[in-house]
Amino acid sequence: KVPAQLEAIAYANGPDGKAGTDDDVRLGAMPATWRVANLNEVAEKMQDTRFAGELTDTGRFIPAVAGPNPERKYGTNNAGELKVTATVKDGSREVSGSAPLIVTVQRFNDPTIR
Repeated sequence: KVPAQLEAIAYANGPDGKAGTDDDVRLGAMPATWRVANLNEVAEKMQDTRFAGELTDTGRFIPAVAGPNPERKYGTNNAGELKVTATVKDGSREVSGSAPLIVTVQRFNDPTIR
């Protein structure tokens, strides 16, 4: 299992006052509230959030164990298509952003050259 540390990165609009332009200023990682959901209808049907792994309160995703899972439909492995949402409080308002997280099958060999 290879965990992944997720971060909510804040930016300030630059001098032009517009978001997403070259003059924006990266403020860095912010404390966030994390939520995970199924990415799509297939993921919902396969209950990917139940089987793919867990997301901690600090944004660390820990994949589930490897191999076929007899509890899953078709006895498939614990892969999944997830949507992760981070919510950051900014004074009295909340700012949220989401991104897909694809959990794939584990690599069972470790080649000498990568």
